[in-house]
Amino acid sequence: MHFCERELGMSQPTTVDWSAYMREVCAYYLLHKTEKMIGGENMVVEVDESVFTKRKNNVGRVLPQVWVFGGICRESNECFLVDFSGDFRGAGLSGAAVKLY
Repeated sequence: MHFCERELGMSQPTTVDWSAYMREVCAYYLLHKTEKMIGGENMVVEVDESVFTKRKNNVGRVLPQVWVFGGICRESNECFLVDFSGDFRGAGLSGAAVKLY
């Protein structure tokens, strides 16, 4: 974000808005692109999971969690992103996503 402020002369609030917009565009693309297998023989696919939730000022009720599972192939840079509502760890959904992608 400092690059946009310094090199493009954008204000700090504008760079924050632009960064949020670009993040949203990337997430939309990854969540809505067609499913296809990535990786292959002698290829490395890195996978990771994250949980997102929101609380205001770290107090109050906890809103529903959204688990995101994704991966990227080191050699081809192909990637995938899958979102799950609730806790998927015990349901075996991460293994299903690995087999699908």
